[in-house]
Amino acid sequence: MATIAPNQITQRPRRDDDGGSEGMDIDFPAIWNLLRRNVHLIGGVVAIALLIGVVILIRAERLYRATATVQIEEQSAKVLNSEDGRQASGSQEAERFLQTQLSLLNSRAMAQLVVKKLNLASRIPPGPDGRILSPQEREEAAIAKLQSSMSLTLPRDSRVAQITITDRGPRFVADAANAYAEEFIQYNLGRRFGETSYARTFLENELGKAKKRLEASEVAVVDYARRTRLIDATGGKGTEDGVRMLTSSNLMDINSALGRAKVERIEAERRWRQAQATPALNMPEVMTNPAVQQLVEKRALSTADYSRDREKFREDYPGMRDRATELTALNNEVQKIAQTIRGGLRNNYEIAVNQERALASQLESLKTRTVEEQNKSIGYNILRREVDTNRLMYDGLLQRFKEVSAAAGVTANNISIVDRAEVPNRPFTPRTTMTLLSSLASGFALALVLVGVRSRLDDIIRSPEDVASALDLPVLATIPSHPSRLSMTEVIEGSSLSEAFWSLRLAVERTSSGGVPRSLLFTSSRSSEGKSTCAYAVALNFARSGRRVLFIDADLRRPTLHRAIGLPNDKGLASVLAGETTLNDAIRYGVVDRLDVLTGGQPTRNPAELLAQPVLASIIAAAEQSYDLVVIDSAPVLLLADAIALASAAGATVFVVEANGARAREARAAVQRLDENGARLCGAVLTKYDRELMQYRY
Repeated sequence: MATIAPNQITQRPRRDDDGGSEGMDIDFPAIWNLLRRNVHLIGGVVAIALLIGVVILIRAERLYRATATVQIEEQSAKVLNSEDGRQASGSQEAERFLQTQLSLLNSRAMAQLVVKKLNLASRIPPGPDGRILSPQEREEAAIAKLQSSMSLTLPRDSRVAQITITDRGPRFVADAANAYAEEFIQYNLGRRFGETSYARTFLENELGKAKKRLEASEVAVVDYARRTRLIDATGGKGTEDGVRMLTSSNLMDINSALGRAKVERIEAERRWRQAQATPALNMPEVMTNPAVQQLVEKRALSTADYSRDREKFREDYPGMRDRATELTALNNEVQKIAQTIRGGLRNNYEIAVNQERALASQLESLKTRTVEEQNKSIGYNILRREVDTNRLMYDGLLQRFKEVSAAAGVTANNISIVDRAEVPNRPFTPRTTMTLLSSLASGFALALVLVGVRSRLDDIIRSPEDVASALDLPVLATIPSHPSRLSMTEVIEGSSLSEAFWSLRLAVERTSSGGVPRSLLFTSSRSSEGKSTCAYAVALNFARSGRRVLFIDADLRRPTLHRAIGLPNDKGLASVLAGETTLNDAIRYGVVDRLDVLTGGQPTRNPAELLAQPVLASIIAAAEQSYDLVVIDSAPVLLLADAIALASAAGATVFVVEANGARAREARAAVQRLDENGARLCGAVLTKYDRELMQYRY
């Protein structure tokens, strides 16, 4: 069988506490195990949180909430064309307008209107000292309470404001929210009506002043015209060219008539000249005369009859003489009419000439009078323009006054109610479901915090992962827990434990490249962690595998192996170290096939001094020469120097850790002491591990 030197055990690298893990992988099984270990703590904290939530629900004041919504427009709907449209010029102006409206809604004046409308002052109880409050104090208290229960919300990019009232009475919150909306509309209407009333008063005053000015200017015009004897030909209405006096008007009329007379005279003269140069019967006026036309037609018929009868009768025939006389009479009649027409043309010409001369003479006399009148009309026109100006002002003010008076009765409003508040059928707060869920979530969060704090403060090693992370040692095996009433032999021979101990033996064989160390020390941070059981089980399994094994009980302070397997303890390792007996005499041979045992011997006062002697190394070396494996059960590391001396002499050391018993700080300190004193640690063993509790998974 190959021999293994002590230096063939791979030295454990130093733990770097500052080094971080390469990844941040979440160990969900470890988290689940942590939660299951603290299930009672979590349940208790959650139950207390739920109980607190129930108490809050029982003791909490039930509040109701109602909301009314109003739409606020920048420009009111026009009822009359004369109404002014109020519209902001940009987004900033619109924002200022809406904020102003919200400020009005949230003002004390608005709250005071609502208090008066709902008579809220009467609901204010007496003071804390029983003193009856004055009406003013009750009103102030009601206003303060109402303002504290009211909230305003204006969503972004919206003109619909939400008026919300929160209080204990369901009917009250609905009435108060609706009253706020209604009073806001009335307040806005009243404010606009006040503006209209002021405008009416102002216009009425200005209208009276304008009327007096108009009357005074009209009197001044009449007085001036009377003094200067001017007569307004337009009747005071004027024309597009201004006021025109009577003389000027007559001059213009005579001038127009003279112009027409000249035209008529020229036409009459032309016709008369033409009549003089034309035979009477050829004149157009004669030819177109109806009487002449009839006589000419009659004459033509008589001439035709005369010519026809002349062929039959002689001229001295009585009938022929009558016809000749008739023709002569007709010719004379035609000539007489023609001369009369020519005389008429002459008379027309002479009349036109005389009329022209008369108008020209009259025009010359009016020119002189018109110049005098124009000098007088300058002042008259000035006064007349003042009258016209005053009349325009008066008419404009009168029209505006009528419009304002009409608009006062039909004032439009830019505020309208969108939704009226309704009486809530259940309280707004407390919310049972939300309160219980919040309590549950808060309790669970607090429980997780407590579990995290507890896991930080509680450094008990519970799983193989805890061993690896706390001690930086490979876990050679995990030994399940067992009933405390079982003896060491029953524990080792148990079906479930025997498999674990067999796995420990196989792990020990793989701790180094050279095979099993010649000497193997088992120790722990404190007593009763199962190191003696593990050491004896490994020794027994190696012996059963065909190796000659020596088991040394080196716990000289509390030797227990001899009682567990029924051996005498009159002599042992203490006797050999003290030189009272030899190694061969102290060994109990044939305890089990191929397994010999060296008990601890009688307890001594100074076991550390005995183990610190150089003879210890000689004893272990001699045992290694005689046996294939030497298994040593040592005392705990903390507060004692026994294990340190033994570990430095042994070929390898196995550190035993009790699950749910050993603390990480103590175990880490023990491993550090072993490291510092040259111990060759090959791994750790986790004992008394409860697989069901830790949800062990194969």
